[in-house]
Amino acid sequence: IRSLEVDKNNHVWIGTEFGLSRLREEEFQNFLSKDNSNLVGNDIRTIKETNSGEIYIGTTNGLTYFKSEEFHMVKEMVGISVTTIYSDKENNIWIGTKQDGIYILNDHKVINHVYKKDEVISIEYEDNSDKVIASFRNSGLYEFNLSNFEHKILDHFSNIKLNSINQKNIIICKSPSIGRLFFFSQTRGSYFFDTTKYEKY
Repeated sequence: IRSLEVDKNNHVWIGTEFGLSRLREEEFQNFLSKDNSNLVGNDIRTIKETNSGEIYIGTTNGLTYFKSEEFHMVKEMVGISVTTIYSDKENNIWIGTKQDGIYILNDHKVINHVYKKDEVISIEYEDNSDKVIASFRNSGLYEFNLSNFEHKILDHFSNIKLNSINQKNIIICKSPSIGRLFFFSQTRGSYFFDTTKYEKY
């Protein structure tokens, strides 16, 4: 299993390297690209439900979304390996890729592309913020402005210098209860950030 997502209807979506499955009312449904031409690949890397209830499916061969019980292909993304998907509060869909940076979609169309030949690991934002934070495997952490998508290397967080943390290979997670961010480093442990300090766990 490469990815799991529970949607608003409590259906469980499961992505594997061999296809996509949905557990609905104790019954499994399996989906393969040979049976669904708009499902662009069977090697599913990430699944995300958007604020509007659409299910985005990222594969090693592109991007598909599921709406009204049908699959739809995002043609601009065919052939691009997708690694992570994030839906922001402005209904933009952020698509992290293996070697082609970040694509930002709205209404199923690409509206911005930040090219970087590096793998995007995760994308998140802190509640009550207009900043989106993306983690690249080798380039570290980047901060994006939600209003205009301008971006810069993130060397501070909440006025704290991050040079004591190895910024490579970081997974970003958000606490659903308090809306704060956790950063998990493969080499330096995990960190929780608040407005004045960070704490190592």
